[in-house]
Amino acid sequence: MYEIIMSELQVKSVVERLASEVAADCAGRPLVVAGILKACVHFMSDLLRALSERGVEAEIDFIECSSYSGTESVGKVENFLLPQLDCRGKYVLLVDTILETGRTLKKAMEVYASTGAAQVEACVLLDKAKKRLVNVEARFVGLSAGDEFIVGYGADYNQKYRNLPFVAKLIKEE
Repeated sequence: MYEIIMSELQVKSVVERLASEVAADCAGRPLVVAGILKACVHFMSDLLRALSERGVEAEIDFIECSSYSGTESVGKVENFLLPQLDCRGKYVLLVDTILETGRTLKKAMEVYASTGAAQVEACVLLDKAKKRLVNVEARFVGLSAGDEFIVGYGADYNQKYRNLPFVAKLIKEE
């Protein structure tokens, strides 16, 4: 079970705002939008469309890494898919739905920085700053979130609820 905390319309509004901020920041520079799989898929797709509407084109890449099992961080980041693009000299925007402990984002940022990217920034829909365990921040943040476990709009609980078009808090584990 879940309770909606951000409607589909609210999500769209936040994505539009973030796209405007990113477009202003990366103007005129070659851009790689890199999603952290799997949660990023909905957010990244909508963000890319909103960037395109603002005249910003981007190469697309993915990295897959995770530090979660169920509702808990296991404390170690595992890499499953590494960058495929040549990012040397480019602005890389890492996209993820939720920034929580920071372990996954920090690892992804380190991986892209090691490719020779000119700049590596992060864009997240939700930031759970109170849960941060490592020193990493996203330059572009949709909204702050509390301690609740988030599902929907790409975020899952054991692979469930990713397909919801809104953001919700998990109330009861099934």
